[in-house]
Amino acid sequence: MADVVLEEAYNLASGWNLIHLPLEPLEKNAETALAAVDWQSVWLWLPEAVPGAEPGRGGHWLAMHRGQPSFLSNLASFSGPASYAIRVGAPGTLRIKGRLRSERNPLRGSTFQLLGPNVPTSEPPSAETYFSRPGVVENIGSLYGLVDGAYRKVQPAEELRHGAAYWVRPALDIPEPHPLRLGAGFGGLRFDTQTTLQEIDVDLGAAASTDGGGAVETRELHVRTIPSVDSNVAADWLDLQLDDGTFAPLSANTVIEVGPEATRARLSLRARSEGVASPNAAQRALAVEITGPAGSLLVSADLNLATLEGIWMGEANLSEIERPTFHGGGYAPVEPVPAALIVEIPAAGQPHILPCIQVEGDRDARKVKYRLEAALFHEVVSLLGTLGAQGTTGTLVGSLSLPMDHPLNPYRHRYNPEHTTGYDVTRSIKLRFGASLPGQTPAGVNNPFATVGRLSGVYEEEIVGLTQEPIRVRGTFQLRRLSGGTVTPCATVSQ
Repeated sequence: MADVVLEEAYNLASGWNLIHLPLEPLEKNAETALAAVDWQSVWLWLPEAVPGAEPGRGGHWLAMHRGQPSFLSNLASFSGPASYAIRVGAPGTLRIKGRLRSERNPLRGSTFQLLGPNVPTSEPPSAETYFSRPGVVENIGSLYGLVDGAYRKVQPAEELRHGAAYWVRPALDIPEPHPLRLGAGFGGLRFDTQTTLQEIDVDLGAAASTDGGGAVETRELHVRTIPSVDSNVAADWLDLQLDDGTFAPLSANTVIEVGPEATRARLSLRARSEGVASPNAAQRALAVEITGPAGSLLVSADLNLATLEGIWMGEANLSEIERPTFHGGGYAPVEPVPAALIVEIPAAGQPHILPCIQVEGDRDARKVKYRLEAALFHEVVSLLGTLGAQGTTGTLVGSLSLPMDHPLNPYRHRYNPEHTTGYDVTRSIKLRFGASLPGQTPAGVNNPFATVGRLSGVYEEEIVGLTQEPIRVRGTFQLRRLSGGTVTPCATVSQ
């Protein structure tokens, strides 16, 4: 799966700066990560005391000094999410690229520590609003910020700054200091061919603001997508479910109204993607930003599209047979007959139909091995033809022979003198991708997810050797790409 990579920018003033990094930096070396600014030292505060130190000491610093011997520094790497104190010689802009990681850092009671509030860049909430959740407001204590090189107490009505870190010393432990909390969606949203719907559950806390007459006001949540900086695809592949149950594209800034008494909001998201991705398709990854009156949070989302290369398994549903008459030929419907189908599409070369595959994987922390078979194919069938980059067009053809003395010939019986040999059977197979039978509705017209990560089309076969005239059957097929575990073809039965 893809990592969502974002970029944070910090305007550093000359002297000391307190910043909060909500990302896991791509560059772990502090000297390299800070090379664009005139930094002198970088400090990380750990609220835990040094092992063996006297009780009540509090925490300790980890630091790295520029141009000094390495033994004078004890900050091993530049990591996150975390808050840092950075001393610079001249003003500059620090840009950090990193992977989005959800933050769930609790605050410890009776000790100073650094906290980075999750607030939007524009119209950030005040300190009083941000810490208004019950259990937080009465225990958070005073907040201290660094402005113009000096520490000062942050007033309740003062707006918090995006990207800034603040000193705080709570009276008691606060497991969840931030106003918006994630339930479902904490580990990020992952969409693939098996999962096209995901939910984000947001705990809003008790509504505290009123309209002046004592009635609680309706709150608004602003939802927008932020594309990953390492992706060339725009963040336009997510749909948001509306109140009437329909889905609409998640625009740049979608507003959701939350009722006065509601303390939770549930957002249902749908990945909008059909078919199969081309081999050089860009990775789709983005961040979903949810902003409320008291703060904001980010949730990563990525889409893992199936590519043509790999092993596909499904079945052909044979539902029609040609019945020649005095008035001409034609296909007539019959009782459907399912036939297992395994197709291998390599990175280079022609595709094949495989008789069986062996899959090795993990199940319940145990190594398992199982075998999947396509019983109607006793050997590998090489397919010729062309296939479109997304598997929605193209035709592949191949042939399969079953000699009269083959050990798997069903019309041969080694212990019956009247059936020492069978019929010499030849089967010609055609797969028409993206096609549909006459009079049938193509897959995916009524269901937008019917073709997500699937290959489908028309299966046709001509059988020669059983009757005077060839037998022709046809139907539809659907294939889904196998992912996970180690897949290898099985050994086939030979003469």
